Amino acid sequence: MQPAEKHDVADNAAFRGSIYNGAIVQLPATPASLQLCAAVNEVIEAALQGKNPQRAHEVMDYNALSALVLPLRTDLAQTANFHGLLKTLMASAGFDAAEHVIDPLRLRSVMHNGHLSAGAEKAYALHRDTWYGNPQAQINWWIPLQDVSPAETFAFYPALFKTPVENTSRDFDYAQLVGKAGWQGTKGGTYANYPAAPANSIAPAAGFAAKKGDIILFSAAQLHGTCRNDSGRTRWSLDFRSVHMDDHAKGRGAINIDNGSAPTAYDSYLRLT
Repeated sequence: MQPAEKHDVADNAAFRGSIYNGAIVQLPATPASLQLCAAVNEVIEAALQGKNPQRAHEVMDYNALSALVLPLRTDLAQTANFHGLLKTLMASAGFDAAEHVIDPLRLRSVMHNGHLSAGAEKAYALHRDTWYGNPQAQINWWIPLQDVSPAETFAFYPALFKTPVENTSRDFDYAQLVGKAGWQGTKGGTYANYPAAPANSIAPAAGFAAKKGDIILFSAAQLHGTCRNDSGRTRWSLDFRSVHMDDHAKGRGAINIDNGSAPTAYDSYLRLT
């Protein structure tokens, strides 16, 4: 993880280029990111009827929490107020929303010991987001809704950024995924082929610590995977993806080292203007 001061966020073209080249950047929380966290935490607390979100695993199981999160994901992705907050957030990090399309805001929860739950395996598999039909010019944004320890986050494998990893991305079809499972699983269906690195083929790596509202930026081509959370807390976070339209049109972005999927997800991304 590289701190913000090693990059000139004011020069967004150069900043994007560094991420395309493998930089993983942690920006400190901004007023915009903290405002977004406050708004989303309010939605979560209302859904949990006042219960502590970080103790959700004490009052519900994996399936119940998944069912609670699904409608919240739809609301956050479609509500104009959250689109406005994303524009402000992007601007605070030097990104002009008018030059980008986005894959909308995603809400995620990772329960304490959630990896032991049946059906949770795919959420912990090592992967590159590009394997799922996402563009090589995509930049991922990740924001914790509370302070998090390394056990509650996810691990990067930057040494493999330019090294091929075995996967089944050539068999992935974004349209079929959305048709069967829906965006972020909101249809409740299943899709068979989620490309992932072969189990136990890569040694586990450590996660990272972050403060509430910190902004983690990384290329969709970075190999990464969720850590097995044994912290005693349920982790809540936000993420979304941005693609600079001109970069995508001109073939700029991270090197494609092993992605066989077509970048058709781009066609469904949104303009925030």
